Amino acid sequence: MKEIYTLIVFVIVCLFLVYFMTQKRERYSFSPPRIVVNSKRFEDKIVFITGGSSGMGMWTAIKFALEGAKRVVICSRYKDRFENTAVPVFERVIGTKWNEIIEWKRCDVRLEKDVKEIINYIKNKYGGIDVAVNNAGVVNGDVIEDTTLPTFEGEKDEILISLPGAVGGEKCADPSLTNSLDKVCENPIFTDAIGVYLCLKNEVPAMNSGGAIVNTSSLNAKWGSPGAAWYGASKAFIENLTKGVAGEVAPRNIRVNCVLPGAIDTPLLDSQYGKNGREKANKLFGSIFVPLGRIGEPWEVASTIAFLASDEASYITGTGIMIDGGLSATPILNCPS
Repeated sequence: MKEIYTLIVFVIVCLFLVYFMTQKRERYSFSPPRIVVNSKRFEDKIVFITGGSSGMGMWTAIKFALEGAKRVVICSRYKDRFENTAVPVFERVIGTKWNEIIEWKRCDVRLEKDVKEIINYIKNKYGGIDVAVNNAGVVNGDVIEDTTLPTFEGEKDEILISLPGAVGGEKCADPSLTNSLDKVCENPIFTDAIGVYLCLKNEVPAMNSGGAIVNTSSLNAKWGSPGAAWYGASKAFIENLTKGVAGEVAPRNIRVNCVLPGAIDTPLLDSQYGKNGREKANKLFGSIFVPLGRIGEPWEVASTIAFLASDEASYITGTGIMIDGGLSATPILNCPS
């Protein structure tokens, strides 16, 4: 009798899902609200942001600048990208005196010497860090058998890892490149996962009491990422690392959290989906999968980061906040009809 009852319930649920998924559902046109500025809540704060030349990092820098930060130090690898992408937006949103608040420094988060150098610079010049946002990241587009992680024997019989990449092939397997990386050696394991690890390791000693760290993970940390398995794995690493480090530094009155964005309108979409990646993502996710009916805006992620870094989140640590328009909450009910 119990088996019959279970079967009946199963059939009813299946019929409901079939009915729901075959109905033509009206999709409403959503427009994101205007950016909200909570004036002066970061007054006199020193903020450090990696990957700040575009997308979420750039808008996070703007958010902190508009809300009273004393200094926002952003870093990235390429100055020309910062000047061509971020500077015009800073001038338009913040004004011509943006550089009185925001400054750019070069840093490759894959190299600990770079990370140490910029954090020591901030500590020596400004006395320490109040807010750190570890946002730098890349997306790979290779299936697992096309990725490489070559090892080689060092001078003292140690096993070293040569940095490979989603592009670049054998060039990245050259041991001579280990200490002088270039853009062909992109890889989420090193930029996303190890980059965040190196930043946390060196930021913690430089954090002021009451400080906050926010790491950028991803919705991909929660489910498989066919064609980008390394990316999903690196983001899962970040989420778990966030939880562990949060427990370690809580006695020092330092909070550590992460954000897990879904499809956000940033240049990374072009890397993930090819030419016109933003349009493709908006059509795929916005019109079909996301309950709110659109992909996210980078400043919406910036607003969440700012909340987690503020005193308003003073009892929140070791957690991750999904920023995906409801995608992860209702993945089945939003399947294409």
